[in-house]
Amino acid sequence: YVTAAERLHIETSSIKVISRSLTRPLRLLIFHPIIQLISVISALNYGMLYIILATFSDLWVVAYGQPVDNIYQRLKLRAGDAGRPEYHIPMMLPGAILAPAGLLLYGWAAQTHRHWIVVDIGMLVTTFGLQIAGMPTQAYIIDSYPGHASSATAASQLLRSLMAFTFPLFAPAMYHALGYGLG
Repeated sequence: YVTAAERLHIETSSIKVISRSLTRPLRLLIFHPIIQLISVISALNYGMLYIILATFSDLWVVAYGQPVDNIYQRLKLRAGDAGRPEYHIPMMLPGAILAPAGLLLYGWAAQTHRHWIVVDIGMLVTTFGLQIAGMPTQAYIIDSYPGHASSATAASQLLRSLMAFTFPLFAPAMYHALGYGLG
């Protein structure tokens, strides 16, 4: 039997533990110079990546005179010049094919101990596929929630970041149990 005072102490302790755990990243960022330095460098790198991604299409259209994506434009014209979020979906398909193909090449090459360049080519194909699928995915989210685009992209980024955090936790055990090919 737990008394009311003990239950209050347990609940208070739990709240303190959760509160401390949730605020720890912010406290580390505020009070630890090495975390500040690494965070700034990482943030700048990530920011530069997104500068490139945000201006990549403009570079091709303006500087190189390439047409805006033909698939999106054709679908938009067919609908009477009205763009819809769903018009981004066909542009996700190449990435949906390339990413798994690159992973298969990566896994096969690693499992059979092929030359390291084959493993790297597999990762190049995978990351290229993920990237070209990711851009229209973000465009779809932005077009689907025009009044709340920041919140919608933040929500998708949250889940993506959680997966980036959790997958490496089980990856070593998975590769140990299954090998690189099946893993």
